[in-house]
Amino acid sequence: MILPRTKMMPVPKVQGTTSSRLIDAVLELVQSDSAPYITLSRLWNVEDNSPIYFDRESASILPPLCLLAHVGIGQGVWELLKKGADANTEGGQDGNALQAAAKRGHTNIVHYLLDHGADLHAQGGEQGNALSAASYGGHTNTARLLLERGTDVNAQGGLHGNALSAASWRGHTETVQLLLEHGADVHAQGGPFGNVLSAASWGGYNETVHLLLEQGADVHTQGGHYGNVLQAACSGGSTAIVQLLFEQGADVNAQGGFYGNALQAASGNGAKEIVQLLLEQGADVNAQGGHHGNALQAATDTEIEALLLAHGAVPNQRAESSAPYMICVS
Repeated sequence: MILPRTKMMPVPKVQGTTSSRLIDAVLELVQSDSAPYITLSRLWNVEDNSPIYFDRESASILPPLCLLAHVGIGQGVWELLKKGADANTEGGQDGNALQAAAKRGHTNIVHYLLDHGADLHAQGGEQGNALSAASYGGHTNTARLLLERGTDVNAQGGLHGNALSAASWRGHTETVQLLLEHGADVHAQGGPFGNVLSAASWGGYNETVHLLLEQGADVHTQGGHYGNVLQAACSGGSTAIVQLLFEQGADVNAQGGFYGNALQAASGNGAKEIVQLLLEQGADVNAQGGHHGNALQAATDTEIEALLLAHGAVPNQRAESSAPYMICVS
């Protein structure tokens, strides 16, 4: 599939007005060392909409360029850059102004920042780089612009390891397609799920999983919090994806990861339909290991317990937990 190319963005106007006086007022307010701006930042943390934070240190306040890039006031960004603001200004959870704009799909602002010398390859922030930030948000046009400017499609870093993993975890199939067309490695490792197929499978994104498999993703890939793709899918709770993985040859008794095996993962997450499917595919009902020890101990309701017992689960079977860690993704 060939995606449309990014259109060049004109200098923006503040939405709903063409008045330069409003922009002047905004620029006057967002002086990083001004009392009004410091007060505003303490009253409103734009990055997470947190409540009033009067104890916030002035040094931790979001720089004006990053703030305007975050909220998408393109003309304000343009004016600050014309006045000499550093396009590589750092600060905030996103690391820098370029990532702040890319994560929210402000393609015009990304364009201005790049034209004024923003480092396309700068590392840092929650998503690691601008392409991963745009991919995480599913902003295909922004990602396309960054790729056209020469960013590394396989750059590593950030919470999700790489751009393809970030897009896959959120189920942004169009963005995944774009990244693959530009050479993204479908087998790349990294992030909490270990690989892109596990990320999409856990998220329950059937279309994205289909696309990754068509592009050669390996259903037997190991790694990540859940150990393998099947266990990630069972933890996510999508019966359709679990069935699809079996059609691609997934091993129902593959070991590893937080739950130790797929049956324990499904049992521990209350996924009765998946438990039934796994048993039909020959899952070992008494397999030991993982966080709960075995599937019966992991069971979250009586229906799943009854199903496991009917398939030969041995009650009161003790097993040591082997995975005392938890996952945290954003």
